[in-house]
Amino acid sequence: MILTVPDPTVNLRKVLFKARIDKIKALLAPPPGSSQDVDLKAIDEARLRRNRIVHAPVVTIFNYTPYLTGSDDWVSVLTVQGEDEVDLGILWDDLALQQNAMRAAVRLWADVTGQMP
Repeated sequence: MILTVPDPTVNLRKVLFKARIDKIKALLAPPPGSSQDVDLKAIDEARLRRNRIVHAPVVTIFNYTPYLTGSDDWVSVLTVQGEDEVDLGILWDDLALQQNAMRAAVRLWADVTGQMP
């Protein structure tokens, strides 16, 4: 959507996400370290992680554990995403990264259009 502000004829369906980010960087030309530069980097980092999150399912292996007290429980033994072992902290970090990128995109939209979406 940011690309359509200076050029309403842009067909977003024909532009890959990475190319969109590159075009927005060229359009805005943010100085290194500026808030726009930081926001664009956050969005690009989330793009890279999103590809992994979407295409590598999370599988958790549980073990049935009886206790001496007579109770029992299913205990998580291993969680993998694709070929990598992950823990809950990594999954939460991935979620936070996606949420941060969404906030960055809203800030960029507000900067370019002068209005909140």
